[in-house]
Amino acid sequence: MPEDPSEEIIDKHAESRLTDGISRRELLVELFRRMRGAARMVLNRKPKLVKTVEYVLRSFLQRESRMSLDRFPREHFCTQQVVLVGIFVLHGLQSRTLTFLELREDLGNLAYLLDFLRLHHPKDAAFMQAYLRKYLAMLEELCSIFEKATQVIRTDWASLKDAYQRFETLPPSVERELFVPPVAEIVPSKLLGAGGFGACYKVKIGGAVLVGKLIPLERMKSPKHACLDKVVASVISSPFLIAYHSCFSTDRAYVTIMECVKGVDLNRLIKRGEPLDPVAIPLILAQLGLAVRYLHFRGFIHRDIKPANIMVLLGCRMKLIDFDTCKICTSLYGDGYTRSFRSRTFGEFRDSEVAGTLVFFSPETIARESYGRATDFWAIGVTAFIMGSGKLPFRGNDENVRKNIWAAEYPPLRNQPRLAQLIARLLVRDPKRRITTARFEEYQMEEIFRDVNWEKLDVDHLHEMKQFSDLMQHHDDGGWSLIEKSERKLKKKTRFQLKFSDVADAPKQEKLFTFSSNSFHKFLVTRSRNQGSDVNFVIHEGYDFIPEFTERRQRVTYRFQDALKWQSYNTGPRSSPSERSARL
Repeated sequence: MPEDPSEEIIDKHAESRLTDGISRRELLVELFRRMRGAARMVLNRKPKLVKTVEYVLRSFLQRESRMSLDRFPREHFCTQQVVLVGIFVLHGLQSRTLTFLELREDLGNLAYLLDFLRLHHPKDAAFMQAYLRKYLAMLEELCSIFEKATQVIRTDWASLKDAYQRFETLPPSVERELFVPPVAEIVPSKLLGAGGFGACYKVKIGGAVLVGKLIPLERMKSPKHACLDKVVASVISSPFLIAYHSCFSTDRAYVTIMECVKGVDLNRLIKRGEPLDPVAIPLILAQLGLAVRYLHFRGFIHRDIKPANIMVLLGCRMKLIDFDTCKICTSLYGDGYTRSFRSRTFGEFRDSEVAGTLVFFSPETIARESYGRATDFWAIGVTAFIMGSGKLPFRGNDENVRKNIWAAEYPPLRNQPRLAQLIARLLVRDPKRRITTARFEEYQMEEIFRDVNWEKLDVDHLHEMKQFSDLMQHHDDGGWSLIEKSERKLKKKTRFQLKFSDVADAPKQEKLFTFSSNSFHKFLVTRSRNQGSDVNFVIHEGYDFIPEFTERRQRVTYRFQDALKWQSYNTGPRSSPSERSARL
């Protein structure tokens, strides 16, 4: 039977039948039967309404799906979240599978996103609120009819729409400065990495030590792909993800300024040929799981998880890097799981897009089938196998690799039963049977994490890792730096040579490609006014921690529960409009 829905969806009339000898299980079975039949009932009884809503939604989606360079990255993210909801509502109507619960959850999640913006990014709240009110206006009557057809307590959708309209001018929209550092003030000191993608340098800006990444404009011809890392940077803030401080354009390249961490990528540790520290493996995988869960909740699929994109820091800390291939997906901003979030984990997209590295592709990606967040957990499984064996699980030419991935056939991992058990739960061909964000507690409960304190993984020091110390040099000032071999430096110098000295300030910054974190913006403003600046500004940027919950233990609280029409079931007085507005 489907999992238990939120308590408030069970109407008081049906709940009273529990005293008539009907069990709760029987009541829920009846409820889900009504949910499944509601779409057909609405289509048969209100065909004109359904056709009107479909037409309005298609027009809305066609208009809002167009890329606009005049939106800031976070505004683009909000637009995409709204578009995803519209796509699923339209598909649900056309396939006759839409339920009142999906309407409630999707609209409620947009409202929770608005709450998040009001708290962390108030300048974007008015933008998101205007979208939410438009949706309430388009779907108000449809939502009411679906609730009526399912015979559940109805929501006062008209009251909600009016409440968001009253608040639409609060807080006022503030025009933001496109404040980015002049290229002349970015002083490179060391080449960190280079290749066909571009180049990364250790740089200084006004005394602050950072990393500057250059990607040639011709490498990102599509605005849809060029804006992705900027959009991710504008939304995320996690101790397990690398922090982006600024993104902008020059005449020849896109520039990303990010935090400089003293560490080494996991791939280099593995390539030393020594078995990884057995204590470090579960610590790194636990942090990687939290990093991916955070990305998924905030509305992104990474799509390129691999050892080369995992930075290992002093004390066995880790940070996931490289958001260029991320894809915006359905987010989760409430205080618990939703049925719609869980179902879309396994197959949200059918666009046949491919991104990342072949050996880390999931079976659904190889077959160009529908895919979702579950594809990232397959990549975690491949990464875990490499950490345990030092070898790839899928080998040979590209054709053989694809066949083995599709069959989920890989060599057994010997002498590490706990790690092998985790890998077996991740490298599962069917994404619905794979450990994913939708059942993250199963990941945490794996035997390999038995000694991991999940609440303490963001502390500075977890474990002294021998391989890390061997690759890093400790200085008298207490700092660490990577030990570089001369031949490695020579190899890098023969590769991609785009330098900061080769680029110049762009005459105009497009909003979509421009981002600065709050602390970095203040840092630049202070410098421009010759007031000095805090070179340690990065430590002042607070992290955005997601609430701790699991699918089995906690379902999301209905965001509009204060607008439920309880008085129609004689359950007491309803809140006044002013009280409901206060909660919104």
